[in-house]
Amino acid sequence: MKNILSAILFIAFALLLTQAQLSSYCIYQDQKAKECAFYDSLQQNFGGVNLPKYKVNLDLSYKDRWREIITNYKNPIQMFANFLQSSDGFKQIEQLFPLYSDPNFLNELQAISDLSGVSFTSIQLFSQMYEILGSIACTSIIARNPDGSIVHGRNLDYGFFQQISPLLANIEFQRNGKTVFFADMVIGTAIVVTGVVPNGFSITINQRDVDQQSLSYLKQQYIPACYLIYQVLQTNTTYQDALNTLLNTKVAMPAYLNIAGVSGNQGNVIEKNRESNSLQTTLSESTWFICQTNYDRSIPDPQSDYRRLPCEQKMSQLNQSSWQPQEMFNILSQQPNFVQSTIATDIMVPKTGFINSTRWFNPPPIMQQIQQKLYKQTLQAVTVFILIFIL
Repeated sequence: MKNILSAILFIAFALLLTQAQLSSYCIYQDQKAKECAFYDSLQQNFGGVNLPKYKVNLDLSYKDRWREIITNYKNPIQMFANFLQSSDGFKQIEQLFPLYSDPNFLNELQAISDLSGVSFTSIQLFSQMYEILGSIACTSIIARNPDGSIVHGRNLDYGFFQQISPLLANIEFQRNGKTVFFADMVIGTAIVVTGVVPNGFSITINQRDVDQQSLSYLKQQYIPACYLIYQVLQTNTTYQDALNTLLNTKVAMPAYLNIAGVSGNQGNVIEKNRESNSLQTTLSESTWFICQTNYDRSIPDPQSDYRRLPCEQKMSQLNQSSWQPQEMFNILSQQPNFVQSTIATDIMVPKTGFINSTRWFNPPPIMQQIQQKLYKQTLQAVTVFILIFIL
């Protein structure tokens, strides 16, 4: 088991390395951009579209609630499964399942597996990507609007952007004919990385530490962080209840959990350990916004991934008494917070339940070629590494 865990750590590292090589991060010197990879202006090369929208009836069985959507997404789900299964390394990981074995979690995944025609173990891997594969980077911003409401923005960055992007959709979950929450989901999973409960709260997750211990904690039934968000959105209705659940639930992998409420100082970024919380950064009378990327606030952003401070500098330049959500979107859709692996940008207002979800796509052909080459090299390296440790 120790050797397999080491192999999985290598996989996570390799995927993160792949993402770093692909990302259009800037190298900074004295906080000035010295060199930016691939593009001078991403806006000229990328277009955005609204995510497809669906409704899911939580009163139905798992299979019935997902039938229409999974049927529509069957081909891209199978393509993603084939992509992951093309490596012997991933096949070795699949042999370890099941890991987290909550009956509701497994029953929902079984329904998705049956509908999509993708193996149950592959669907489990999809829904524990954060713990096993990592590579969810992201920027989140929580800010108080001039009208007193809270605006919550996020960029979803992921190393598998060409495979994940076609699977993204915005889902309105209903119970008894009424909206419970909205969520951006990777179709084929039972996890949420971005969601909002109208007149309640919104949540996003940013990647924190990546290590080789997540499998052992999943076996101990520490909940996958993105499944926790999915459950909180289904069961909690207020900001305080959701915050308490996030603070007091053990998770299989550390994370930054970002939660916004409807008004006042209801904004909190949690630096979450598996069993405790390192730090909470909250809105206050003197702090009207919070930017979060992928580093603890006690750790300076590395020059190769200098995103939080530029985000804070741009937000501080806005007129606090008149700024608009569009301006937050503009910050998220520009360098350095917009990167090659940014696949979606969301703006949410929990007070009204508003969510605007933009999917970014259509990288230039040369980038597609580079990405496929790097992924192939990564998968080959992973396979060799695992064989060395297993044989």
